[in-house]
Amino acid sequence: MSSRRTLILIGAIAVGAVAAFLIFRYISGIEDRALGDNELEMVVVVEGGDVEAGVSADEAIQQERLVVGERRRVDIPSGAIRSLDELSGQVAAVNLPEGTIVSSALFVDENQLGVSRARSLDEGNVAVSVSVDQVRGVANLLQPGDLVDIMVKLEVSETATPAGDGDVAAPTPTPADIGTFDQPAVYLYRKVEVFAVGQSLGTTTVDEEGNEVQTPGSGLITFQVPPEAAQVIASAPSGSLYLTLVPDDYEPGVVDPVLGFEVTGASGGPFPGALGQTPYPQAVESQEEEGGGS
Repeated sequence: MSSRRTLILIGAIAVGAVAAFLIFRYISGIEDRALGDNELEMVVVVEGGDVEAGVSADEAIQQERLVVGERRRVDIPSGAIRSLDELSGQVAAVNLPEGTIVSSALFVDENQLGVSRARSLDEGNVAVSVSVDQVRGVANLLQPGDLVDIMVKLEVSETATPAGDGDVAAPTPTPADIGTFDQPAVYLYRKVEVFAVGQSLGTTTVDEEGNEVQTPGSGLITFQVPPEAAQVIASAPSGSLYLTLVPDDYEPGVVDPVLGFEVTGASGGPFPGALGQTPYPQAVESQEEEGGGS
């Protein structure tokens, strides 16, 4: 009997030991998971103010409303964005309050969101479109963000006389025997920014293999300019505009009228482009200050 009791006691002790070990492992697992859930990881978060729907991620990053910060693993949603680079070229799909951990579902490509393109215009500018053929539109090579000079071709006759005050004066050929240029061109504006080509604002798209796809060329060109310049551009006769592509560091200067034609605008003076002026007031003021200093 004593040996049987001894075996039963040993068995009970063994079962208790196994149970204790299993309980220890279970509790240890809970503690490990709890410690793991509280580990800090780097994710993109909204800080320094809310981000409204339609706001560009690039703009919010520049304003430091989107930053990379530490958050507990347990608080991080599925699809969380870990790097600001992942948001480049996207816009907020919904209003994001401060403190939001950004996930891939919260930002989308601008073309996927019904957002007014007016948000992309610089302050004080409006968008105005013109239609040009391949010859007048730099062979459809223009892309959003490019800079162009705008020329306008004017009708001329040997009997043309200047118009009255407040009107656009008709160009007068001098000398009169230079009749080969019946539509002399004059610079209307210089260094004008291309806002869109066709319906594209220049947003990068990729194909199925992940390669970037370039914006297809188009003869429908949209500029962003002040309202006064938009009014002048819209007043140009159909088919009279001619565009030339210029580099970013291009410095426009005064251009004399072709073959001595005297061409004046509504104010009685030369067209702004002939004086090397852009349609943007700040650039014009800068040019005038530089001219005054010299």
